[in-house]
Amino acid sequence: MYATAALRIAEELRPRYMLEPGADDPDLQAEREMFKRLFYFLGVTATKFQFLQDHGALYIMEPSWIHKMMGPPKPLPGEEGLAARAVYCFAFMIELGNNQVTEDFTDMQYLYAKLSDKLSIESCSRVETSLIRWYNDLPASYRVTPNIFQYVPPEELARADPYTLNLATCFYACWLILHAHFLPPLEPDGSDALAAESKAAKLSLRSLTICVKSANIVTAIAEHMSARWRCRFEPHNLLHACDVHLRLSRSKDIRLAAMGRRNLRRSIEIFKANIWGSSGKVPGKGAHVSRYYTSLAGSLETSLAKFGIPF
Repeated sequence: MYATAALRIAEELRPRYMLEPGADDPDLQAEREMFKRLFYFLGVTATKFQFLQDHGALYIMEPSWIHKMMGPPKPLPGEEGLAARAVYCFAFMIELGNNQVTEDFTDMQYLYAKLSDKLSIESCSRVETSLIRWYNDLPASYRVTPNIFQYVPPEELARADPYTLNLATCFYACWLILHAHFLPPLEPDGSDALAAESKAAKLSLRSLTICVKSANIVTAIAEHMSARWRCRFEPHNLLHACDVHLRLSRSKDIRLAAMGRRNLRRSIEIFKANIWGSSGKVPGKGAHVSRYYTSLAGSLETSLAKFGIPF
């Protein structure tokens, strides 16, 4: 509600800041830069809540052309070190979203509107290419690992700053969102749709492999950030990882099922720690939890309950 109201106000103010002011007015330049950051942040926040409301998030497309006209956020004079890195990471994150939209606008609308039957394998490949190109174009200091889908060792997690780690979770969440639509639906009776010897099953197996690697990386980063930088962690990306862990936990392969259950429980504990941590109080002591975390917890709890898994 508050994000929607703020976004409406920002939309009314936007025409005032569309054009770059002259170099002789540094105050107006700084004012425009701060507006850009706020406007883009509200767009990202609105997107998060669209996912939670379980309906087509076609609004995700709109910030793309505005970003191209207003330009990416950039550090102001005097912003150095981690402050500058935070701004650059935010710019990279916006570029990540825009790349996917640019590659295939219509098909990405289908994807976010949950019309996955209209998403072709060809368009999926184009989006994959844009994701890989985006990662390869990142400066080395903004990559958690040199190449994609690599195991993230503890020493690399300890060395990375929170902004780079959040950027990595956003990147792998894109793979999860893209390929989850090619996975077979979960069956409460425990049947394994991947067991069939068909072309569709083989394609699903490739998507599952990509999703498992992405989900494991997101979970490892989430666990590290929850312990070290809880207030800077973007928990909504972990929801996509939980979906994959749940699918894996119901596999007929004993080892895969055990890994899925273990990672699902890790993810649930991370969520619970963040939910209660957001209130600053101990569970059961009248703690107030934000609506955002309440929505996240409710979404996860409802999904798990269908399969008899406690939150």
